Amino acid sequence: MSLNSRSSPIHNLNVDVLLYVIALNANMFSDPHALRTTRAASQVCRDWRVLMLETPSLWARLMDFNVLSSRNCEWLDELLRRSATAPLWIRMEHRQTERFTDPPVRILKSLIAVSQEHWTRIEKLVVSLRIDPMFDATHWKVLHLPAPELDTFIVKYEFSIPIEHPGIALITTLFSGYAPKLRKFSLANYSIRNHASWLCNLRTVHFSSAYSVHLALVVLSSTRHLQELKINDLSDERTSIPLPVVSLPYLKYLHYVGQPAIGATLLEHVEIPLDCSLFISAPFLCIPEDTQEEVLVAITNTYVRYVRRYLQSHPPKGIYLKYEPNCDIDFKVVAAFPDDCPLSILFPVCYWSTSNPVTTIFNQLALPELSGVAELRLYTSGPFDLLLGVFFRCLTSVKAIWTNQETLGFLTQLQNCIDATHDQDIIFPLLGVINLDNSSFINYMDARIAEFILSRMPRGHPIATLCLLNPISEVNLENLAEAKGLRVVHTSPEVIGELEYTCRTVE
Repeated sequence: MSLNSRSSPIHNLNVDVLLYVIALNANMFSDPHALRTTRAASQVCRDWRVLMLETPSLWARLMDFNVLSSRNCEWLDELLRRSATAPLWIRMEHRQTERFTDPPVRILKSLIAVSQEHWTRIEKLVVSLRIDPMFDATHWKVLHLPAPELDTFIVKYEFSIPIEHPGIALITTLFSGYAPKLRKFSLANYSIRNHASWLCNLRTVHFSSAYSVHLALVVLSSTRHLQELKINDLSDERTSIPLPVVSLPYLKYLHYVGQPAIGATLLEHVEIPLDCSLFISAPFLCIPEDTQEEVLVAITNTYVRYVRRYLQSHPPKGIYLKYEPNCDIDFKVVAAFPDDCPLSILFPVCYWSTSNPVTTIFNQLALPELSGVAELRLYTSGPFDLLLGVFFRCLTSVKAIWTNQETLGFLTQLQNCIDATHDQDIIFPLLGVINLDNSSFINYMDARIAEFILSRMPRGHPIATLCLLNPISEVNLENLAEAKGLRVVHTSPEVIGELEYTCRTVE
């Protein structure tokens, strides 16, 4: 049935509902094809076209310079004409996997030209490039002008190195100090050095290496209503100036990537709510050897303190733990893996001269609040020290684990070491389900899996279910023949859906 036919059900839709559906599909920040989709929708029929052309806000939010070509000025001018005086949304995000029809610099110049002409009605401006295009007062003069409608201003680069050029005028006062509606702000390689009035209204801010810890804290002292804070690699500016303590009572999310010592210093000087989600990743360790152990102990103490305060207010049902020997320990509280992990902290691990860092960290993480954890995602590429048994003993309620063959083998070794001490404790006494992911079975069942499962049966702690997730070939269960009653759930390249098998001992 033709959409142009009056008998088409689409014509029975309420106009507001139809416009809502069209606008829903015209979000260029969630759909890279939004501009093309909206343009095509406007050509479906005369009624749709009239409706859409009479809605300037629809076109004003589609200034997508990933799609617009600087050589096709007519289409850009038409978009601006259709937008009338509605607040503008402008986007230019260039990732490694994307290709522009024009060189990024040429498109950027076109974007800047549009920004300069329509600055007072820009509501959202998001620019993400692979290289630093050097945003400065010479090339983008509007950054000095008041921004009455600006809600979101994000300019970031995948690769950027601050370089000083004597012929370039630096930005001194952003937005002439006037951006009353600004809620999200990020400008790579630029640090705010004045107490602008718009800071108090920010909900999201992103700091880069242009900030030292002291400067970041000074700026944060003016952002009391902040809800989301992202920090990437603050500069290590050693100073005798006392660092202020900043209260952020409304913060919901703190994301830090950079040097672990700087991250710990930052955490020691911010007061955040107990339910604030934390993401701390500090993979690179640059600490003089003569102070390394002292600094790492301080880092560990700070990180564990934040883990403890979070667990005390939010007893977890699931955790993720990945241990890379001589590298790091990745600890996450899991609400819904992998997208919802409200607490994620990467503990740096290296050789300490007088103590075992792994044992120290795990012992501090052996908190009573973990006794209620029912689901565990556990991975390691190296053996567990016997002293780590203290940590595993606190996980008394674990009923299901997600892991791999290698980790199960190291768990069996740890259990054997515990048994050798005549200790009767068993790791994860309530464990009933094992989920093996990334299972690369090559027509046989890994002996480490069978050994772990069979070792628990004589002790009265059998595994009830073994789930083999995504095996790449047929699964041979011969090694599990003695695991009587074990339910094995797996998939097969030859069969759609899941297969089940219950192990029975051959008489």
